Formats: sequence, C-alpha cells, structure tokens
Amino acid sequence: MEKVVKFGCFGVFLFLVCFIIGNCIKTLSQPEITRVDTIKDIDRIIMHERDSYSFLVGDHWEAAATWGCHDSQPTKVLYDAGDGKCWAEKHYTKYAIDGWQCTGIILHIHNPQEINPGGWDHGKFGRGQNVEIE
Repeated sequence: MEKVVKFGCFGVFLFLVCFIIGNCIKTLSQPEITRVDTIKDIDRIIMHERDSYSFLVGDHWEAAATWGCHDSQPTKVLYDAGDGKCWAEKHYTKYAIDGWQCTGIILHIHNPQEINPGGWDHGKFGRGQNVEIE
C-alpha cells in the first residue's frame, strides 16, 4: 500500500512538472506582441522624474500624457524632430502572465532645452522640484 502511495505522489509530481514545462515552452514560443502609443504636436515637455513626463499639446495638458515607464529601458531622446513639432512614443510589450508592460519611452525633440524641469510627489516619502542643469 505504501509503495502505491509513493508511486502515485511521484506520478502526480511528474505530471505537474511536465505540464508546467509544456506551458512555459508554449508561452515562450508565442510571437512577441507590441504596441506603440504616440503623442504628436507637443509644445512643451515636463520631466518629473526619470522616465516620468507630462506633455503640453496646444492650450491644454494632454489628459493621458503623464507617462511613466519605470523599471524599463531608460528614456531615449532623439534629436530628429526637424522643422516640425516634437512628438513622443511609448512602447509596450504584451506578456502572457503580466499583460501589457511599458518597455520604453522615446522623445523626438529639437534640442535638450525643450525638456523642462517639473515637480514630483511621493506622498509621505517626499516631494520636490527638479532644476534645469546647464
């Protein structure tokens, strides 16, 4: 009887291991799904913290434009806006377990002076105001 119970437990354990490994291989073999959100015609960029920005478009602050992308690649700043206005891209990747995760922000600007300092607030952990470094 004891031998049957041990074999039964080992069989269940082996089944679970195979099931988990099979699902991991299936998940890893799926194609990567990405998405890009874009804000165009930006008049002013406010940097609150590393990878946290707000954008002024026209006469109003873009409602969905306080972008944060923590624990990802650092923000890329490209000086390729040319004669037009600045724009920004926020890249996402869809993961099977966590869903959509931000994988990076790219700012397309004319020069570094277009990124203005802004305030930040972490509640009881402190708040402050960034200053421009020249």
